[in-house]
Amino acid sequence: MPDLVFSAARLRGYRVLETAGLGDALSLQILDRVIAGRLWLPYSLIEIAFRNAADRCVTGAHKAGEDWLIQDGRDGDAFLAKSVSGAKAFRGQRDDATEDDPIGEAARMAGRQLNRDRISRDDLVAHLMLGFWVSRCPGALAADGIDLWKLLAANLALPLNDAARLAKVMTQLLRIRNRIAHHEPLLFRAKHVFAAKDGSPKTGATLISDLQAAIPPFLAEVALATETAKAFAPMASKYLDAIPDQIRVEIAPLEAALAAERRRLKEAREARIAARQAERAAGDKRNRARP
Repeated sequence: MPDLVFSAARLRGYRVLETAGLGDALSLQILDRVIAGRLWLPYSLIEIAFRNAADRCVTGAHKAGEDWLIQDGRDGDAFLAKSVSGAKAFRGQRDDATEDDPIGEAARMAGRQLNRDRISRDDLVAHLMLGFWVSRCPGALAADGIDLWKLLAANLALPLNDAARLAKVMTQLLRIRNRIAHHEPLLFRAKHVFAAKDGSPKTGATLISDLQAAIPPFLAEVALATETAKAFAPMASKYLDAIPDQIRVEIAPLEAALAAERRRLKEAREARIAARQAERAAGDKRNRARP
């Protein structure tokens, strides 16, 4: 049955950990998804709050007002889902030379999902993913003389009230959010398990050291997500405050297994050294005993 749930490719990294005696691959895969589930709360709050804050700020600063996102498609107080086209600054060209219009695509997606020909402006904003707001908006708005990061930072509290820091934090959070959304490993990634040179599985002390080294940066990412979510949505603090501790509890058995395996490898190495030293000492003794 498990083979019908997870592909061999998805379990490949966890099989390396399983071979190293760190737990079975299926449990490690599920643990990673449990962690992803914990992180959906801060990331959902960040995504919703960020896009609403960005839309609110740009609407107040842009010459087009609340129509800053679109070129065509307005129908009174609503939009015609199939007729919406994004403002020119937000459109581009795909590799196959077709037009890339994320705003138009979001409007049509909203129409299909809501089963309506006419959608509200809120419907459109809600269907524009975080990547649009973090990656495409800043450059597109710069053409209209609007610095999105400065505009947002001026309306946010500490620690997000610095434009450069806000841009860096949101770019990092977008990367992690996409890993969660695409069901990619969070705690241990391919670089921690496979050699960069030839893709072969790491083993022994190298594997254990690299896995242990992955944990502090991951926990720092968890802290960054929860603290950023609290800055955007302080009313959720009591729920967000619990997440880092919950994740630490969930990975504690794995940390213990890593520590135990590191001790075992160290003891085995020390035993081999001691055996070689004893062998050399015995050889020296025999040599001295010869006439």
